[in-house]
Amino acid sequence: MNSLFEAASLAAPIWQEAVAHLAWTHLVVAAAYAGAAWLCLLNRHLDRQTQQGLAPWTAATLILVLLAFNTVLCGDVFVTDWLREMARLNGWYAQRRPAQYFAALCAVGVLFWRARRGSGAGPGVDVPAARLSAGLAVLLGLLALRTVSAHGTDAVLTARLLGISLGRWAEVGAIVWVARSALQGLRRH
Repeated sequence: MNSLFEAASLAAPIWQEAVAHLAWTHLVVAAAYAGAAWLCLLNRHLDRQTQQGLAPWTAATLILVLLAFNTVLCGDVFVTDWLREMARLNGWYAQRRPAQYFAALCAVGVLFWRARRGSGAGPGVDVPAARLSAGLAVLLGLLALRTVSAHGTDAVLTARLLGISLGRWAEVGAIVWVARSALQGLRRH
């Protein structure tokens, strides 16, 4: 139990530095999360009035709000460094690579599987909710990839395009996808 607290105290300075150096893009992304969460909350409210399924919109609202807070509080940075320090303190830091790449592979596999299923094709499928869940799967997959922090995935996610990281571009694209799905849900009412 002491190693949990010791790892947290070792990870805290890195996390504090990350929070202190937030860029304007973090605030824009957090605002985009908040806007998408608001659209999902509106869908939840309208679906409650018509007695339709509330679970997808409720879950999406909660997940998007948590991801917005994660963006401005750098929660994934803290968790990543805390896990790294736990590995060092417990003597398995040198053996972490296979676990990191296995976790990254699982995250990417789930991401692609869910994104394919979220196309909305098929009878009786709530298309906006199916697309919503695909967008959420991408966002949660990106969070998992950042948290796993394997060097190969970090190199891809942090590569720059027009001054913004590829990971951030993918995140914004997924937020737009979620917001678009929520707008489609609102058009049903």
